[in-house]
Amino acid sequence: MKNLFALTVSCLFAALPLKAAVIEADFSKGSNLRLLNGAELKDGILFIKGGKSCAEVAGTEKIKLGKSGLTVSCVAAFDKLPAWGQDLFWKKECWMLSRFNNGMMTAYLHNGEKFVSRSDGGEPAEPGVWNAYTLVIKPFVQVEEGKYGYIIEIYINGELVARTENSGYTINESSFPVTLGWGKADAESRVPLGVVVVGGLIFSQIVTLYITPVVYLWIDKLQCNVFDKIPFFARGNLND
Repeated sequence: MKNLFALTVSCLFAALPLKAAVIEADFSKGSNLRLLNGAELKDGILFIKGGKSCAEVAGTEKIKLGKSGLTVSCVAAFDKLPAWGQDLFWKKECWMLSRFNNGMMTAYLHNGEKFVSRSDGGEPAEPGVWNAYTLVIKPFVQVEEGKYGYIIEIYINGELVARTENSGYTINESSFPVTLGWGKADAESRVPLGVVVVGGLIFSQIVTLYITPVVYLWIDKLQCNVFDKIPFFARGNLND
């Protein structure tokens, strides 16, 4: 992520319902923050700098969704809005909230092997403007219909901007800490996806423009030189 700012008292990690534990990132003293790859704390503000800069929140390793769900929120501002996006907060191999598509917020859920669900919403962020971002994940089970899955909700400044209900998978309950900043939505991590997309387009063009005509001509010659000499396969008989 490029220069994410987060307020001191506004980054909360709460398992629902309210009787569950609520963990708050300590931006005033940094007592439960592990600053990595250039992240800095100044006057109660966390500065995330560069593509791999981040801060881990100690004590969040055991946070689970369970049957009750999870709410994660923080107040942040971005000084730049690169097209590739910026990760806001995430739990490795579990869930993530990122700024993507020049401002839209995107939430991802992970099943331990890959991202299996996403939800998008929100207007493009203004550089330097503070906003409150909240991610809510709610497990659900519909016994009669045999459905199970998760409801993903994204709130910006208290307003619901995205809601997605997906079923048929189980989210991975990883033991990694909640991390503020760089995750897996940066430009570097998307290079393999870009290679696959661009490579697929180039390959399809080669097949369409070169391989398909060559195969067609080869089959046509095979028809003329071999099959047309066999009465049953001759073109006249096939047309009849």
